Amino acid sequence: GILIIFAQQQLIGVEQALPIILGAKVGTTITAAISAMGLSQSAKRTAAAHVLYNVGGSLLFIPLLGYSQVLYELSQEPGQILANALLIFNLISTVVFL
Repeated sequence: GILIIFAQQQLIGVEQALPIILGAKVGTTITAAISAMGLSQSAKRTAAAHVLYNVGGSLLFIPLLGYSQVLYELSQEPGQILANALLIFNLISTVVFL
């Protein structure tokens, strides 16, 4: 959300924000991993699935970062471009992992 606001105010470019978004997706997995420590096997599996989903999805999209100009065809507004990128990331990652 903060990156979208920064992009709207032109404090950061879309090309710089996309890798940060991927890093944020990976960074959120640490909370699930830490909270699963000492819990049931089912909780540990859920945390592991969360880590695999976000890390795997990010690794899947890293080679595509150079093609960010495709996102400009969906919208010209930087905040909308980042929102679309996150939506595309989540949709494709979900389909791949299902």
